[in-house]
Amino acid sequence: MIQKYKAFLKTVEYGSFTKAAQALNYTQSGVSRMINDLEREWELSLFVRNRGSLHVTEEGKALIPHLQRICHEEEKLFVSFLYSYHNHY
Repeated sequence: MIQKYKAFLKTVEYGSFTKAAQALNYTQSGVSRMINDLEREWELSLFVRNRGSLHVTEEGKALIPHLQRICHEEEKLFVSFLYSYHNHY
């Protein structure tokens, strides 16, 4: 699930599925699929898609700080675990 959140946040940051995919080393279709999965799971639209443009919906904007916090906490957990693991073994 975290990867989907990161894909959403990168897409917001870059305003493009293609640029988000490049930043995450995914395919454009992979990022698009992750966004579509989130929209289906949450039963809402995260983006308004127009020919050549992509805009975050109000629902998507409301989720940004929450997903940023979740991703940040996941990174802290990972770094903390690695630090602890490497210092004990």
